[in-house]
Order: sequence, then C-alpha cells, then structure tokens
Amino acid sequence: MKLDITNYLPLTILVTNTHLAGGVDPLVSIVADAIDGGINAVQLREKTMDYSRQLDLASQLRQVTQDRALLFINSESEIAQIVGADGIQIPESGFTQIEEIAEYHENMYFGCSVHSIKAAESAISHGADFLIAGTIFRSPSHEETTGSGVTLIEKIVQRAKIPVVGIGGINPANAAEVIYSGAAGVAVISEIIQASDPQATAAELVRIVNNSWNSRFNSDD
Repeated sequence: MKLDITNYLPLTILVTNTHLAGGVDPLVSIVADAIDGGINAVQLREKTMDYSRQLDLASQLRQVTQDRALLFINSESEIAQIVGADGIQIPESGFTQIEEIAEYHENMYFGCSVHSIKAAESAISHGADFLIAGTIFRSPSHEETTGSGVTLIEKIVQRAKIPVVGIGGINPANAAEVIYSGAAGVAVISEIIQASDPQATAAELVRIVNNSWNSRFNSDD
C-alpha cells in the first residue's frame, strides 16, 4: 500500500552527498546519526555515482532507515524498487517519468524537485505527490545562486494542494521562516553532512521545524 506522506509531516529531509561526507562509509554513519537526531526522511542523490554503487549505497541506507525514516531514491526507479524504498525523487527535467513508471511502481511516492512556479505546476500536472522547491537561500552546493527567498515557497503553496518542502541554505537560524511561509518541511545537505556533530545539528533542526510547524497551526486556530 502506498504510504500517506501527510502522516510524516513536517518532513526534515537529509539529502546525501558522498563527496562532502568523505566517502560512502562516513555518509552512512552520518545518516544514522541524523536519524538518531530525529531526521525523518533521506533522499539518495548521487549524480556522479554509477548504478552499481548507487544500488549498494541504497541498500545500506535502507537498512539504516528501515522503520525509522522514509527513503527516497533520486531518478533510479529500479533501485528504489529493489531496495524497497518509499519513493522516487524526480528532477525537474524528468517529470514525464512519473506517468511512464507509475503503473510499475504503484506503491511508490513521487517527489519532484522544482525551481519555479511553472515547474511546480508541471510537476503537479504529471502526478507529483510532493515538491522540493529551491534554492531558497544561498548554499554551499549552489554558490552561483543567490536564492529565491521564501517567496518561492509562498507562491507555490498558493497553487499546490500537495506538500511543498524547501531546500537550499536552510539551517536552524532560518528554518522557522521557511515553515511559516507555508512549507511542509525542509531539506538539507551540507548543514548536517559537514557538521562536527551531525546528530546534535539534526536534533536542533528537527526541534525548530517541529516547533514552527506546531506554532503555525496553533496560530491558525
């Protein structure tokens, strides 16, 4: 049965990067620490890693996340199926993949990465279950981009009836702003992967995200 992602909101997603982590083994250890800190979703995104190595990493991450956090695999639907991942993350260039592979992966949740309102509308029309939108703030992984600010989140949320997660330069100092803008969570890379204490950093981020989420809805009552 396909999971109901609303049961996991707000999402605090750790996106992988073995280069920043210093290798596969350090990355897996960091992911485990982050989950101990409360991270409730992990996205495997390794653009330069070949299929075999991605499959091996996905298997290790599934072991670490099993019954503790959601696991999404970027683009590789076959790997997602093999390891029993919870969903597939589709880049902005491949939204049509959803319609092509949905019938073969009916239990998979489809996330889409978007960078504009137009892309968000396209992703939704192709059947996205949730969106990761950015770049919100300037980040080490996108130094050439100044960031859209939370305005991008606000505008997409006005048009979307599915969860929207912010990504890009998000940290404990600005995570609340992202949630208050209407986001259903945040996604981070270097903030946790390069932290001296990934578990503590994750715990602080999760605390702020959850508190902001609860405060947002309490203030709406």
